[in-house]
Amino acid sequence: MKRRLLLIVVLIIIIIIGVALILNMKAKEDEYKNNLSIAIRQYFENEDYANAFYIIKNENGKYNNVMNIEIEKYVSKLCEDSINVLSTNKLIEFRDAGGNYVIINDAINQIEEELKRINESNENYLNAVSDYMNRNFESARSRFNAVLASDENYSTAQMYIAEIDLREKSWNNNIQGKSSYLNACAYDGEYLYIPFILNDIDGIYKVTSDGKAVDFFPLSNEPGELIINSINIVGDYLYFIAGEQVGSGYTFKSPYCIYEIKTDGSGLSLVLEGNFKDMYIKGDKVYVSSREDGLIEYNKNFEKQKTIAEGIVSEFSLGNEGLYYTLQSDLTYSSNNSVYFYDGQQSKLIDSNEYKHYYRLGEEHITYYQHNGTFEILNFGNDVDEVRIRTVDVYKVYGKMENQILYSVVGSLGRETLYSYSITDGNGTQISDTKEVIDYEIKGILYENNKLLIEENGKLYFSDLLINNRQEIVNIQSNNLLLENNMQIINHLKESDIYNDAADNQLINVIYDKQIWSYKDNELNITIEKRYMDPYDCNVYITHIFTKDYSLITTGNAKNSPVSDSTFTASEISDKYETIFAQSTDTFLHEQNADKGIIIRHGQVVRDIFLEDMFVLFEDGTAQVYEASDNINSEMLIDMGASLSFSFGPILVEDYKVNKNVVATKLSDRNPRSAIGYIEPGHYVLLASDGRDYEVSRGLTMIQAAKILEDEGCKIAYNLDGGMTTAVLFMGNYVTHGPPYGTSEWFYYRRIAEIFYVGTSELSPVDLGQFACNYEYYKNNYK
Repeated sequence: MKRRLLLIVVLIIIIIIGVALILNMKAKEDEYKNNLSIAIRQYFENEDYANAFYIIKNENGKYNNVMNIEIEKYVSKLCEDSINVLSTNKLIEFRDAGGNYVIINDAINQIEEELKRINESNENYLNAVSDYMNRNFESARSRFNAVLASDENYSTAQMYIAEIDLREKSWNNNIQGKSSYLNACAYDGEYLYIPFILNDIDGIYKVTSDGKAVDFFPLSNEPGELIINSINIVGDYLYFIAGEQVGSGYTFKSPYCIYEIKTDGSGLSLVLEGNFKDMYIKGDKVYVSSREDGLIEYNKNFEKQKTIAEGIVSEFSLGNEGLYYTLQSDLTYSSNNSVYFYDGQQSKLIDSNEYKHYYRLGEEHITYYQHNGTFEILNFGNDVDEVRIRTVDVYKVYGKMENQILYSVVGSLGRETLYSYSITDGNGTQISDTKEVIDYEIKGILYENNKLLIEENGKLYFSDLLINNRQEIVNIQSNNLLLENNMQIINHLKESDIYNDAADNQLINVIYDKQIWSYKDNELNITIEKRYMDPYDCNVYITHIFTKDYSLITTGNAKNSPVSDSTFTASEISDKYETIFAQSTDTFLHEQNADKGIIIRHGQVVRDIFLEDMFVLFEDGTAQVYEASDNINSEMLIDMGASLSFSFGPILVEDYKVNKNVVATKLSDRNPRSAIGYIEPGHYVLLASDGRDYEVSRGLTMIQAAKILEDEGCKIAYNLDGGMTTAVLFMGNYVTHGPPYGTSEWFYYRRIAEIFYVGTSELSPVDLGQFACNYEYYKNNYK
């Protein structure tokens, strides 16, 4: 019994010990598994996947359940986090270390697909923006629509789509374009958009038809620099031509381009580069005249469709049934201008006459042309019935208002006077009986409201037909100065456009089919252009001079003495100094000018009498004009750094506007002219004209010379000695009209004591024939 009891006790003890051993072993195994889980978890958290999978691999699957729990927890979070940040880096690292699980590969595939979609979305956005800027709007819309809602560019893409839709709607509903009655602005029935200078800044003025100023859209950040014209309105968009004042711009790449801006002043952008003159938009067709390429038809995206006419298009206008344009057949006097009608398919000649002009106003037209050398004939009416009157020296035809045709003529002393002519009763009325047209400019005729839009002394007015009952449009400060960098959009000359980088390279060209003489080196650019100007019936020579070295602008006397009265021909003096450009000056030694003004040559006072007016160039490249009332004297001028002064007069342009006192001079009638203008330091304009020859050129009135220099962008301009003194030379060769065959220049040009000249060259004088080329060659090789 005792032995049995002892055996039971022993057995119980053994069982207890076994259980204890088993529990101990399980506890150790649980501790090991826990440590294993912790180790794997820590390796995962530290992204030490190599050691994690080393442990997993060495366990030979013994503790798969334990390890799978940790793997599943980590993999699930790893996939979720990687998908959230769209990065496969950790997933691939995890997989390559040994975690080649289906869930990992699925996550990698999902992320790569999403990244592909995002990249495609981003590419679509970038390509869409490029298409938009290149005006390929349909492709842009398709690509913008493919931008993902999750793309950071999505909201911007939607804005672009809205702009494309608005533009499409504007063109589809377009009935505006450019009104033939509005000379300088666009009108949509509610607002006028007017090129205007407000606070010395060029821009577009937005005004209601009842005279309330709404806004001003600045297009430049410096005064007096831009030409802005040919404004057309298409729905919510304005299209216009603009560029810096660089004359015709033939020798620059893209001086007068087409731009777009919304009617709220936003979205200014370049539409088309070129050298454009005028533009009409009708429906979804755009008609543009180019100095280089003639008359061109574009579609609504400004893609060229066809060239309607090559050559010089002096004007064109839209009638109800099609397009009318006038081709100038020659650059010389007595050219027969030809009028054509374009029906959208082909052109047909409808008229040709000497000095012919044709303007279409809906179903009616206005024509005028030269007759017998001295008169102009004006015709008003439709294609069946015409009213004809004869007048003298038509300056400008403005249009029709209340059955009255508005036009101006040149009268005595060069005064331009405004007239109206009644189609109904055939009576003519002189409107500006107390003022000359030079005092104000008719910018447009609002025929629906029977109003004239007039600019006078920097202010805008609405007026009735008789220039009475004027209502001033109050100027406002611009509240839309978001366009501070617009000059980065509107073409502005850079030094690389103006000068030739090669220091020793003198680029000389005579572009004979455009009547241009051009010189360019690393510090000087001279472009002389001969223009036959229809409204004035005159050959005019416009020279734009750009220089970085103001000392190149000087004078030369035949006897090396500024007080010598020995006279020679301009070419003899030019040859002495080997001039690049030369022009006659003020002939201050002439007895008629002996007491007229202070004369300074090369910083030295030559004459110290000041009774009237003068033009002064300073050493810093600036220029100024002075009247006797300014109480300036020679000592003050020298202290200010005066280099040259000219005294002949009168002052033609002041503060970018024609000087009203020009008409008072006894020398105002048509004559050969010579004048100098200043735009900014380093940019100067010289004017000359042929005259006194009805077979060649009639000459300019003083007002006409002033108006041309104003149009060239001059801040100030001054009249020099004209008549038979007038001479312009390029590389020692006369550019102005020379003497008849067999006549010596000694008997044709007045002998002078000095010349104004810019730059010298060891090549001058030179036979210019070796530098002659046509414009196509120049454009392809030098421009």
